[in-house]
Amino acid sequence: MLARFAAALTAAFQMIGKVGKWSWDVAVATVRFPFELISTKPPLPQFNPTVEKSDVLDEYNEARKRHAAVQTLDRDGIHTLLEYCRAHRDDRATMKLPKDLPPPVLASLVSMDDKALRSLATAGVGQVRKFMSGKPHGIHGVPAVAPDPDVVPTAADDEPPRNASHHERVLWKIRANMLKDRQSEFRAPAPR
Repeated sequence: MLARFAAALTAAFQMIGKVGKWSWDVAVATVRFPFELISTKPPLPQFNPTVEKSDVLDEYNEARKRHAAVQTLDRDGIHTLLEYCRAHRDDRATMKLPKDLPPPVLASLVSMDDKALRSLATAGVGQVRKFMSGKPHGIHGVPAVAPDPDVVPTAADDEPPRNASHHERVLWKIRANMLKDRQSEFRAPAPR
């Protein structure tokens, strides 16, 4: 019985609290209403966006192009060579190849069939660099480029070709001296 009395008393106080809060809100609203009618509230600030949707899209597309350009920096011509290998047979005739490729590499690249070009396009970057320098590369289906004996001296005592210009003869001697250092048995180890 005491529990029922406590529950009824609690319910009565809750009802008094709700009625009191409601009556307080009505009294405050009644007092504020005339003042709100004559008040001079500042108007909401007007917002006119200066950036349009097309501007945002243009800026986004430009940023994507810049990012893609950074990804395809073509310092040593690998990207250009891979584009050549992936291009259609008819489009290859109009494409420019990297200028720093040795002539035997260019000759073998131009003479390769589509299957060999696809193999070269799917090879790793290290293998493509070896192909571009004319070294043994190990790409299946791609012919190895034999060094041209007229272009590179094979030993330090070899003479340059007879039809070489003065500039080519100087380069020949420099290459021969460099190769002489490589052929020596008493060579110092390369720094790491």
